[in-house]
Amino acid sequence: MEFWQAIVVAAIPSAAAVVAAIVSFRDLHLRRRLESSKQFLSLFASAHGRPQGRDAIGIGEQVAAVHLIADFAAKDKMLRSAAREGLQDLSSWTGNERSEKIASSATAALGRLRN
Repeated sequence: MEFWQAIVVAAIPSAAAVVAAIVSFRDLHLRRRLESSKQFLSLFASAHGRPQGRDAIGIGEQVAAVHLIADFAAKDKMLRSAAREGLQDLSSWTGNERSEKIASSATAALGRLRN
C-alpha cells in the first residue's frame, strides 16, 4: 500500500504543475493576442493618417501601413476579418490624389490578402 500512496503523493504536485503551466500558457496567448490587436489598431490609425503620438504622417508611411496590415492579417487568422473590412473601407477613398493613392494601395493589399 505504501507504493500507491507514494504514487498519489507524487502525482498531486505533478498535476498541479501541469494545470499551472496550462493556465500560464493561456494567459500568455491572451496577452499576445491583445498586444497584436493594439498594434493592429495603431497601424490602422497610421493608415488613416492619424498616427498616435505625432501630428502628421506622410503618404509613404500611410501606404506602408496599409501593406503591413495585409502582411499581419495574412499571418494571423484572428486579424484577417478585421483587416479585410478595414482595407475595403480604405479602398473606397476618393476625393484627392492622396486619397486615391491610399485607395489603390488598399486595393492591392486586399488582393494579396484574398490569395
